[in-house]
Amino acid sequence: MLELTALPSIKESDWIPVVRETDALLVWVANHCICVTGCGNPDWADVLATLGNETVYVGVSGGSMVVAPNFGVTYDGLNPPVGSEEGLGMVDFA
Repeated sequence: MLELTALPSIKESDWIPVVRETDALLVWVANHCICVTGCGNPDWADVLATLGNETVYVGVSGGSMVVAPNFGVTYDGLNPPVGSEEGLGMVDFA
């Protein structure tokens, strides 16, 4: 288990090889922006982009939204959504 909010405090040499060697990733996050930014660690998105077709990526909630090229801003019921956020672009659909 890799907690995205802990990435800034973990040495890259400890987590990047483990993520690259795994067979499947279950990415379950409520906040899609956390998943895109890796909680301030830009290497998170780079590592995901280099996984290739051998790794199964299973996204739940925000974890499924972030693989698209972009996604809409969350609608809070009061303020209409404006614009969109950039996703990781791992798939060509949203």
